[in-house]
Amino acid sequence: MILPPDENYTDLTRQFDDYFSNHDKPGNPILQSSLRFGKGTPVANLPDVSLLPVAMNLEATRDNFLKFLEYVSSSGSRDSVSRMMDINSIQLNFPEGGEVVKDLSQKINFTVDMNTYYLTPKVAR
Repeated sequence: MILPPDENYTDLTRQFDDYFSNHDKPGNPILQSSLRFGKGTPVANLPDVSLLPVAMNLEATRDNFLKFLEYVSSSGSRDSVSRMMDINSIQLNFPEGGEVVKDLSQKINFTVDMNTYYLTPKVAR
């Protein structure tokens, strides 16, 4: 499991930037329009682990939306080389006319509230 030694906002922002730039393609876009960090706090039953709340607004095709969910789902493994994350909630907004399930190129606006994890600092801040 990959847990950085502190919140490390800069590296996490770069990790997201790298992900979005690698997956944003003509005809299959993904765009992050905002990124907000909350205050990191220790996890109640795991004193050596803390969580950092993250919220972001994204616009993507259904295909890239599903790839993003897979990215978060596989985070924290040695194979993914990305810090561990989980999603608390997703708010989806479809364009006029609603969702077209079979259209993987349909654009979706979504807001994701998630947690990323890191090692709890040994010294209180």
